[in-house]
Amino acid sequence: MEAVHFDADDIDFKIMTKTCTQQERITVILHFKWGMTLKEVGEILNLSEGRTSQILKECEKKLGKRFGNA
Repeated sequence: MEAVHFDADDIDFKIMTKTCTQQERITVILHFKWGMTLKEVGEILNLSEGRTSQILKECEKKLGKRFGNA
């Protein structure tokens, strides 16, 4: 399966709101829209960098399925 990657210009936040959990949305916004590293996002959300990465991948997978990319 090919990985799904988004940049801030590709994100439709209305669709993301319907598809992803609040934690996933916050992670995507902080990482892609505000340009924070996974470590920085994890520090804000009190999560490890690895867990932050997992959350991001979960939302990307959901969005990819919604758009037929996964």
